[in-house]
Formats: sequence, structure tokens, C-alpha cells
Amino acid sequence: MRTAAVESVPEHDAEKLRALSRALFSGASYRAEIGAAIADADAPVCAKDLLRVLDGKVGKATVSNEFKTLQQTGLLRAAPVDPNDRRKFLVPDEESAYWRLCQELRDAARP
Repeated sequence: MRTAAVESVPEHDAEKLRALSRALFSGASYRAEIGAAIADADAPVCAKDLLRVLDGKVGKATVSNEFKTLQQTGLLRAAPVDPNDRRKFLVPDEESAYWRLCQELRDAARP
């Protein structure tokens, strides 16, 4: 399975984005940042992809919890499994406006 190409948000923009995320998502500081990264991905994503994008600013447990929350709400679903790869890949529900919202929040946090 191909790994998604996702870009990190510059730190000065990330702090503003995290403040917006906390305010909108009841304290979930990284939800909008993670959502924008997933929306930007050109392939299914896994926690390892997002940990790399967030560049050590967030722990594995936080990313896993966000994945779980997004799956429970139906915003993410499991991607087809590659039997040679132990990672769990997820794909977004592309019909949801949630992903566009996350991208717009990220863009609004930029100067």
C-alpha cells in the first residue's frame, strides 16, 4: 500500500490552528490539524504518516485517539488491507464537509 503524502503546518501557523481547534472541538487541539492533513493526503493514511507530519509535537496516543474518534463518527473508514503491511490505513469520507472545514481552518490560520 502506498503511503500518503501529507505536509506539516509551520509552527507559527500551527499554534493559531490549534487554538481554533480547541475552541471549535471542545479542547481537541490537534483535530483540525490532523483533519487537514488527512484531507490533503493523496492516499490512505496511517498513524505513522500523521506522526511524521506533526513532527513530534503530538504523541502516538493522541493521533490514535483522533483516528478512533473520526472512525466512530463515520468520517474515516478502514482502507483495504495489504497482507504484507501491518499498519492500519484509513480513508476519509470524501463527501463530508468536515474535511473542507479542516482545510479552511488551516488556511485561515496562515497569515
